[in-house]
Amino acid sequence: MHVSVSVRVLRKCSLPSLFSGQSEVNKRVVNKLQPFVSSYTVLKSPNCLFRSSRCQQSSSTMEQVANAPGTLAEEVNGAGTTQEEETTAAKEAAETSKRKSDEPVEPETSGRGKRRRGAGGKKLRPGERYIPPPQKRNPGVSFCQEHFSETSYYFEAGLRKVRPYYFDFKTYCKGRWIGKSLLEVFKSEFRAESVEYYQRAAKEGRIRLNDTPVEDLSVVLRNNDLMRNTVHRHEPPVVGKPLKVLVDDGEVLVVDKPASIPVHPCGRFRHNTVIFILGKEQGISELHTVHRLDRLTSGVLLFARTLEMSKKLDQLVRDRQLEKEYVCRVEGEFPESELICEEPILVVSFKIGLCRVDPKGKECRTGLPEA
Repeated sequence: MHVSVSVRVLRKCSLPSLFSGQSEVNKRVVNKLQPFVSSYTVLKSPNCLFRSSRCQQSSSTMEQVANAPGTLAEEVNGAGTTQEEETTAAKEAAETSKRKSDEPVEPETSGRGKRRRGAGGKKLRPGERYIPPPQKRNPGVSFCQEHFSETSYYFEAGLRKVRPYYFDFKTYCKGRWIGKSLLEVFKSEFRAESVEYYQRAAKEGRIRLNDTPVEDLSVVLRNNDLMRNTVHRHEPPVVGKPLKVLVDDGEVLVVDKPASIPVHPCGRFRHNTVIFILGKEQGISELHTVHRLDRLTSGVLLFARTLEMSKKLDQLVRDRQLEKEYVCRVEGEFPESELICEEPILVVSFKIGLCRVDPKGKECRTGLPEA
């Protein structure tokens, strides 16, 4: 058995006590052990060392420990060691300790270093990029008080506005992105911003891959890569009307949604949504979305309070036992017979989700039933 211990631990543990199991301790043995008091290796009486762990730990120097009353120095002097020999032994012990402290310390191999392997569990080759394992996602509701407190509202001219705030857009590398560069993915999947915007963001350190800033967008994506883009977010205003709760029985929540407010975070909207407004102003959280209403549509909106009720309502929707009825106001005379619209639709702005009829647009067919 090998036990490591320092001098300050031995302050209240005398040398004779280290040999408590023997019948007699030779004074000359004790005297010869004195110069090695500072040694880190003690091979006798582990029970005494464990008891000494209750001793007060101090930051005294070797000389203070050797000369302190009631310490090893006095006990050894009482056994027949002269003061001059004791002083010499203390100096030698101090020099030995100093030499040990000056020696370079070998870096410890942490368990984390051993776990730094590739996504498939293989050891990383020289120059290979480390990809951490994917984080476990919360199977429940995504939004909580931590998200609600990101920023606050203010009201102006009848509108609800959000104070600008910093936000991280995060997403894992999808299967169709593997083998493509970051720039290619930004150009094809995130077209709300220009290529120049992403290049500038990379130079400013706002684009990160696995929490490491990316300066060159030509880096090739691999499985489990976590992409992060930090932005200063400015949300569009919405109508300043309060949300009216129609029903709340503990399992189902029914809300009268005004126009201009999205149901949940999407696009440019996050805090100016029904879910965030209910959480921030009325303390209602952990809601399960059963259905949606378009941002510009007002009407009755249904939420489930529990996961069990969410499954029941979802099954009712699938079985067509739950239906919605839309009422709209139009100008002119709307035909009573069925109307088929087959005009092509072109996206004017991906950023704000604006589309219009255009010959260059995609083919589209919409059937409006009879009145």
